[in-house]
Amino acid sequence: MKTSTLDRMVLVLIVSATSACGAGSSSSGGSQLVAACTNNTNAPPEACECLAKGAEANLSRPALAWLTAALSGDTALAVKLKDDVPIADLLEASTLMMNFAERCAIPETALSQIQ
Repeated sequence: MKTSTLDRMVLVLIVSATSACGAGSSSSGGSQLVAACTNNTNAPPEACECLAKGAEANLSRPALAWLTAALSGDTALAVKLKDDVPIADLLEASTLMMNFAERCAIPETALSQIQ
């Protein structure tokens, strides 16, 4: 299966966001996202829980499945699932990941030490 430019751009955004961040949900999709985040980023479990809650609240089921596959490192599945996700939902998932470090992973005290 040929990977489109959009696929590559979105996966790069996810990898970049989880790398930059150093990167209990009620549904199995959220739980799987927590596991993918915890296992494939160096984000603390609390930050991964925060990400899953934000994803469950703001993403469609197909977008949540796609994000979970992408965070799990299953590029083939992520590319396959992407075909079922509207572009607006892909952008929403990408935005969620871009804001992940600020919203979930870096406490205010850490931010003040950086500045």
